[in-house]
Amino acid sequence: MSDPILLEPSNGGLVYLLRPGISAAAPSVMLLHGLSGDERVVWVLEDALPPGAMVIAPRGPFALPESGYSWVSPDRSGWPDGQAFAPAVEALVELVTRLEGRHGLDRGNLILLGFS
Repeated sequence: MSDPILLEPSNGGLVYLLRPGISAAAPSVMLLHGLSGDERVVWVLEDALPPGAMVIAPRGPFALPESGYSWVSPDRSGWPDGQAFAPAVEALVELVTRLEGRHGLDRGNLILLGFS
């Protein structure tokens, strides 16, 4: 398999690593990192992914002061509720839509995988 390519959209949106798929039959996989991670840490799961799958690993939209990224604003205090994730969810939906048009991603055959 080829090495993933770092993509930084010029019009905003999430930074992400993309490894194009080589099999149209394979599902696409989106790897989501946990708190203080980034788009590179989730590649430890690569050997467990479906062969030939397109793999996308986005970076959380919020930079943390110490290091890494988050899916919720670091300005929040306490445990985040569902609304705290709304901006990140919107950014992920936009990314999926962009990938459908540019890389042929099939959102009906997309696996979301993450850890924290």
